[in-house]
Amino acid sequence: MKLLKEIPACFWAESISGILNNDEKLLLIYLISHPTTNRLGCFRLPSRYMAYDLKWPEEYAHNCFNKLIRFNYLVWDHFTEWTYLMDFLDWFPIKNSYQGKSIEHVFNEIPEDSIVFKLVVGHLLQIPYLDKVFRERLINCWQNISKKEDKKSQHQTLCQCGETINA
Repeated sequence: MKLLKEIPACFWAESISGILNNDEKLLLIYLISHPTTNRLGCFRLPSRYMAYDLKWPEEYAHNCFNKLIRFNYLVWDHFTEWTYLMDFLDWFPIKNSYQGKSIEHVFNEIPEDSIVFKLVVGHLLQIPYLDKVFRERLINCWQNISKKEDKKSQHQTLCQCGETINA
């Protein structure tokens, strides 16, 4: 299936508000239209590839990339090098169950230990046209993530207090 990557009109309205300079807008367009970009807007892309493709010094590319992160255009996992474009599903909404099915295939590639995984699960639970079984799987993922965070939070509280509680 060929994915046509047009830049939506709302992208320009959001990005011309003076927050982003021209190179930062170019980087965002690059991320939207890159061959590794998929229907979900979540993909693995090492940062050095961006600098190379755009013919920018790596430090400059990192600065532009970090500004996109600061203004919540994307989330990037430094360890797994997975990127998630936060507004991608708003810019390119799912319009039918076939697109919903393609999202499921993309989702299966995201490492569960990546920081983008939780965000993707949360966003997918809010969109239509997903298969019932897949939606149930997302709910289970969300519940598991919540349980892990609760345990981590309890452990951090115990470590800070210096107390132990019998479970």
